[in-house]
Amino acid sequence: MITIGKILQAIGIAETMIGLIAGLQGSMGKEMLYAGIGIVVFVVGRFIEKIGWRRKFKNGSQSETSAS
Repeated sequence: MITIGKILQAIGIAETMIGLIAGLQGSMGKEMLYAGIGIVVFVVGRFIEKIGWRRKFKNGSQSETSAS
């Protein structure tokens, strides 16, 4: 899940950059659309990554306590 989150974050950043480039070309509507979509994709990726880290730490701490 951590890898999927990182990939979504990269896609979100790329989408936001596309929006900023569209804004430089004069299309404010496209800039807002692409930037908004990019931000949402990035945030979703961040939440998925957090869930992955929590699961990894939870599983790691359980295996250490059961081994003792």
